[in-house]
Amino acid sequence: MKNLKSLVRDLAKKIMSQPAVAYHEQYVNAAVVDICREYGLAYKHDQFGNIHVNVSNGRKGKPVYYVAHMDHPGFEVVSGSRTKENLKVRFLGGVPKSYFKKGSKLKFYPGEIPGTLISELKGNKVYSVKLSNAYKTRPEFGVWDIPAFDNCGDQISGRACDDLMGLTALMAGLISFKNSGQKGRVLGLVTRAEEVGFHGALAAAAAKTIPSNGLYVSLENSKELPPVKMGKGVVIRSGDRLSQFDSNGVYFLSRVAEDLGKKSTSFKFQKALMPGGACEATGFQHHGYRVAAMCIPLGNYHNCGLKNKIVQEYVSLSDTVSMAQLITESASRFAEYELFSRQASDRLNKLTHEALEKLSK
Repeated sequence: MKNLKSLVRDLAKKIMSQPAVAYHEQYVNAAVVDICREYGLAYKHDQFGNIHVNVSNGRKGKPVYYVAHMDHPGFEVVSGSRTKENLKVRFLGGVPKSYFKKGSKLKFYPGEIPGTLISELKGNKVYSVKLSNAYKTRPEFGVWDIPAFDNCGDQISGRACDDLMGLTALMAGLISFKNSGQKGRVLGLVTRAEEVGFHGALAAAAAKTIPSNGLYVSLENSKELPPVKMGKGVVIRSGDRLSQFDSNGVYFLSRVAEDLGKKSTSFKFQKALMPGGACEATGFQHHGYRVAAMCIPLGNYHNCGLKNKIVQEYVSLSDTVSMAQLITESASRFAEYELFSRQASDRLNKLTHEALEKLSK
């Protein structure tokens, strides 16, 4: 069996090599299915195209779900042309207009056809694209033509670290948990179309395709902002730009992380709000689910580099390994979730009693 660092690196290369845009995640989907089959992980698709990965092992009770998404900002093909050399495309995702420059190099799928951004058209982020050669079958979507995966030392760079490195950590953590032989109700939810408004997650929550009595832990890449520093470990996220997360869930992850840090010299973690964006935990919380979150600090968020240049995103490999470690450890110890919650509540009840007794004299 590979060590966790090697496993994360190999999974990252496999997953990040796939192109993905909201509603067009078929290549990443296929990679996840291949990984599930290779490592003996049970999986199924729901009616919305999300993937549910089940590594539950012998323990009843409330489940813990770890959630990551398959898509990244990119271009959806709206229409073709009679010459089959031009496309009308719409950009799906959050990238400022200043980054859409004439002459930008793109690549379209299926077919891996090179293309060039020509001009902006009427509509919201709608553009004209010229392909390098005529297509036989009209492509469905396109991505920036930049390297999909690079690894140099502790840095992993690529077209779509967000959220494919979160997905990498999810799969590595589930594989590690399965191999540990620990018991628990542990599941992964791999969602679609997050970049256009949490569509996969919201659909699953609204349709009740997932149980409502568990804890849902969102796994993301989030823009590196102070006080968080890349290379200093996985971030336990207390909230995002839109909401604060369940205090008991955040406390549980923090307790597990503190204990893991005492027994593993390689494990590092940080705690922060991370207001650079919103994540699927906010969507689940809106539907009444208990949520917590982890994230990996991210550079060049959504491929936005200096001087309005489209570049690779990048993350720390060791931060990603730490996320996978915390997934495995928190999954193994999830039976203690209620105990930790009661301990915090009991402590506050005791202090309240003391306060009333002392201050009422």
